Amino acid sequence: MTPLTAMELGVWTDFRPEPGDREGRRRYGEALAEARLADQLGFSSFATTEQHGVDDGYLPAQLPVLAALGVATERIRLLTNALLLPLHPWRQVVEQSIVADLLSGGRLSLGVAAGGYSREFDLFGVDFGSRGDMMERGLRFLRQGFADGTLPDGPGGADVPVLPRPVQERIPVYLGGGARRVFDRAARLADGVIPVDFFDPDHAFAELWSDRLAPAMQQHGRTLDDFRFNDQCAALGVRGP
Repeated sequence: MTPLTAMELGVWTDFRPEPGDREGRRRYGEALAEARLADQLGFSSFATTEQHGVDDGYLPAQLPVLAALGVATERIRLLTNALLLPLHPWRQVVEQSIVADLLSGGRLSLGVAAGGYSREFDLFGVDFGSRGDMMERGLRFLRQGFADGTLPDGPGGADVPVLPRPVQERIPVYLGGGARRVFDRAARLADGVIPVDFFDPDHAFAELWSDRLAPAMQQHGRTLDDFRFNDQCAALGVRGP
């Protein structure tokens, strides 16, 4: 196991305004100020999340926000934690990610997840039971777009260009979730995993590492040299183990 040499702290926010505020303008302005402050204070990352069809102003569109934060900040990494991949057109995810990466000077990390609320899938007309298969196909689609600069969505599955190219040679893609199949999928198809635990992270993350992630990485020939275990606890993210 690679030893942890430094602790990295990140901010995680859902952009919800004060209760009863249905406009959100003030909260979005505050979030920009928070990102600038986190950038100045040396935090390693600023992460967002999403939900759809809720009544509390939860952030529904992460990549436009991270593009704006990329202009407002200078060094902090920007992370979707996580974008619900089955609910989004995959080419649009690739193209918007590239734009956010360009505007941030190469600081975007894309966290994606399958989603867990069937009502959100109903809103988008997507089969909730197919989300596992969609993640398998969607992750391969993203990786091709970022790495090769083409996507297989032309007539008859022909490759079509994706331009312009991002600043980063390859935008990192992380997989959110805590199920055993998520860790296996991440070890096969992603650059890292982002498990979340709000209640007992000190014990949960150690168990996730030993019981699920380490075996999956060993099975698929991955090491911490090319794979990241992003621990997320409440509003702070700590790299480990």
